[in-house]
Amino acid sequence: MISERMYKKIVGKRIRYEVLYRFETVAEIIRKYKKGKLKILDVGSGHGFMPFFSDTSWTIYGIDIDSNRIRRANKAHHPNAIFMKGDAENFNFSQRFDVVLALDVIEHLDYPEKCLELISKHLVNNGLLIVLNPNRYSLWTLLYDNKLIRLENHKHYWSPNSFAKMAKKFGFRHLETMPTLLLGNAIGWIIKDYRPLIKYDKYLGSLSPNHCCSSFLVFKKEDASKKSKRKIDET
Repeated sequence: MISERMYKKIVGKRIRYEVLYRFETVAEIIRKYKKGKLKILDVGSGHGFMPFFSDTSWTIYGIDIDSNRIRRANKAHHPNAIFMKGDAENFNFSQRFDVVLALDVIEHLDYPEKCLELISKHLVNNGLLIVLNPNRYSLWTLLYDNKLIRLENHKHYWSPNSFAKMAKKFGFRHLETMPTLLLGNAIGWIIKDYRPLIKYDKYLGSLSPNHCCSSFLVFKKEDASKKSKRKIDET
């Protein structure tokens, strides 16, 4: 787990509850679906926290449009990570990845489908895509991020089902939806140790998933040949 000292060195702020929960959860999801050495692309990597939660057998490549965030991310000098400036709607690597992350990114883009197309291009067959998006029908969206009160710079909103439908066009099969914590955005910034709340927060999230601020969506990129075979079998 990242230390508060290191967090302050990189970001210069107090540790935020929902930020650390985000990367802990992503690491758990990756371990659930993937084993061994992995190449992971973090699209919109921000301050570069993912390596703090990664296995030593994972190599992290992070891109972000913000040069200052890239500079801060590289301050930690992770031996298994490299961060570089890049555009989520226009990136290109000579290699393909086992896992791609897009956490609180796609809703900010002018052309979200362009990003999904590029992600599909850079994922290996049966590769994993993990997305974190705000929930179109959450109380936060309805109350604080609407046409009258705009606290976020989100350009798009989806429900988990509508996003999965869009992602399917690019060869992604929806595996799982995980609601984020209900209390994270509400009180996460005022408490020092968030862990005792997690079990209660997860319970609340399971009771009312449509009112959570956002959701983790897990997809697998289908092998084109297997996808075609399944369609034949279904007919």
